[in-house]
Amino acid sequence: MLEDLGKFFVFALVYIIGYGVTVKALVFPGFDHPVMSFFWSILFRPYFEMLGDPDLEGIGAAHLDDCSETPWPYETCPVDNTRITAVAIGFKALFMFFTHVLLLNLLIAIFNNRYQEVERESETLWKYNMYIVVKEYEER
Repeated sequence: MLEDLGKFFVFALVYIIGYGVTVKALVFPGFDHPVMSFFWSILFRPYFEMLGDPDLEGIGAAHLDDCSETPWPYETCPVDNTRITAVAIGFKALFMFFTHVLLLNLLIAIFNNRYQEVERESETLWKYNMYIVVKEYEER
């Protein structure tokens, strides 16, 4: 079961990193941030978005009046381009849809498959133990 869960986490991590890199490249072109800011925008922000925090201000969807005072880790302003913002919001919508619908269903399917395997094995063991009991009863 942990093997299946590990495969799911690797798949989800690749999915999160792919989305994070895409939005980071669209909204914050160039790399002039500290390392933690880089990891924040590629790993942690998509993780929190996966849990339901859309953070539309972080990608420039809401107009930031004074962008110089943006909270850490956004040390620069998002790109002020309506088309790029619309594409980033589209990616965010797809990311949240696929995360909530497909990844959740994939996790359910993985555990359902494991449950059926355990059930089949337990049924075989039950039949074997029943055979032993009947054979013992018959020999007496």
